[in-house]
Amino acid sequence: MKRNMMKFMNSVKKAVNFCINLIRNLCRRRFPSLKIGTRIILYIVTVTVTGLTLLQVSGDILPETVGYFVYGAAVVLLIFSLPYAYRDLIRGFRFLIESNAVTRKFFHDAGYQVVFTTIFSMGINLAYMIYNTVCGILNHSPWFITLAVYYSFLGGIRAYSMYKKRKAESAEDERKARQKELLVMRRDGIFLLLITIDLIGMILLMITEDTVEVSSAIHAITIAFFTFYKIGAAVSNMIKVKRLNSPILTAVRNIGLADALVSLLSLQAVMLVSMETAGNRHFINVMNGSTGLAVFGVIFLLGVWMIWNAGKKLKQ
Repeated sequence: MKRNMMKFMNSVKKAVNFCINLIRNLCRRRFPSLKIGTRIILYIVTVTVTGLTLLQVSGDILPETVGYFVYGAAVVLLIFSLPYAYRDLIRGFRFLIESNAVTRKFFHDAGYQVVFTTIFSMGINLAYMIYNTVCGILNHSPWFITLAVYYSFLGGIRAYSMYKKRKAESAEDERKARQKELLVMRRDGIFLLLITIDLIGMILLMITEDTVEVSSAIHAITIAFFTFYKIGAAVSNMIKVKRLNSPILTAVRNIGLADALVSLLSLQAVMLVSMETAGNRHFINVMNGSTGLAVFGVIFLLGVWMIWNAGKKLKQ
């Protein structure tokens, strides 16, 4: 039994490695054309023989010689059928994408991807704002309330930007549309500077009032989930927006980055509080203060850059 298992595992390992190389090196080349009916029969036979090998390994239902033959047949069938299965999966996936206008636009239009991601992030932002508001009320925590206020302002700026983006796209004159986008970018920069006032209050509360609280492990996990999602969305938008040359989407990208940075700051504060002892309070204050100052500086510079860049391009 053990010997058969080892032989099977070695065969599977070799087959998998071979198939990976086969898919990488040969799938892009010309393969013998098989009709759809023939491919379906091939897939059914491959699944059946592979299932039979699993039964043979687990229960020795076949004589040993026949078992070896089945192992070999499974390897050959997998090697031969996987490239066709790979192509059929890609074709099916493309068909599903192209058959729907929304999915087709999402996968082919980078600007639409950024808009969709932003709208989805607005929903996440709203949920996070409500969550912080509830935590602030239940725990009588000014820190959570300050976070909720910050995210409400940030969500408002995003919603304003998306509304103006839609209006700018409807403009017939491309030059006027770009001017409208630049004006929105400049206003977003001003808004970003204004909400740093709330950010200063949040940082001061963390350092001077010791208001950061962790009500449960679920609370810490929730903050971590929101934070990592926002970081991923911010990085994705930074890559996509760079080649779109849209002032509003650039502003939305910067707002998303500011959102992710503040979430990272709050996650750090929660993690440090969960490890707090009587002797490391000063260290926690230094860490929160240093990170808070760095986050404030980046967001402030983002706002200043948006105002300056939009103003410069409006004069051209």
